[in-house]
Amino acid sequence: MLSDRNFQESSPLTEAILQHPIPIGFKVPNIESYDGTTDPYEHIDYYRTIMHIQRASDALLCQVFPATLKGQARTWFYSLPPGTIPSFVKLAKVFVEQFMANRRIAKDSSHLSGIRQNEGESLKEYFQRFSTEARQIPGVDPELLRGVFLGGLRPGPFYSALMRDTVHSYTDLIHRMEAQISADEAINAHRKQFEQISGKRKGAPGLDNSFSQQKSMGKIIYLIGLCHQDGNPDRRRSIPHSIRLEQIY
Repeated sequence: MLSDRNFQESSPLTEAILQHPIPIGFKVPNIESYDGTTDPYEHIDYYRTIMHIQRASDALLCQVFPATLKGQARTWFYSLPPGTIPSFVKLAKVFVEQFMANRRIAKDSSHLSGIRQNEGESLKEYFQRFSTEARQIPGVDPELLRGVFLGGLRPGPFYSALMRDTVHSYTDLIHRMEAQISADEAINAHRKQFEQISGKRKGAPGLDNSFSQQKSMGKIIYLIGLCHQDGNPDRRRSIPHSIRLEQIY
């Protein structure tokens, strides 16, 4: 029954925190709500960054934080004993401890050694996939990245070029990859454009691109040229009016 449920407001925040005035004009930032199923550190770090931009006090950090929770996370917050949270440091600590099981496990550098360029995968796609994984490893040595990336690169023209001209650093490798990727994209764009133009020519009605037809057209152009050679009337020749097509073809 509704009467059995306690609707009296209770908060784990201390009275001093609750009574701290909220700055005039302050608006709760639009932060994705945390439901207790993802990494708590990511939520805390992002929340603190956004609030610090607004020069939020410790009390304000505590007051606004419950508004960023939903579902089981919000239920957990209001299940804490009343008046037991005196600071945001304490709030962040108990929050992380509660949802620690959902923390993202950091990968180490050994994870990168299993990344290989797949058959048919472009250099750009391989680099994007490799970079995504590398960003998840804090403090990874750039020299290690250089060696591991080259080790996973499929043999081909670009790999051969890198072997001929030593790659001195990971930064050097990135610059050369960017140049190669730009060249590949330009070549692909040109190829597509060329194929589109060729396709239109082949599909044009009445247009035959066979060698014999081109040869015949060349004869016609040659004969016309004889009629107007150098623009000199004395050197002009005339094409017989009765010339038959089979004589040209």
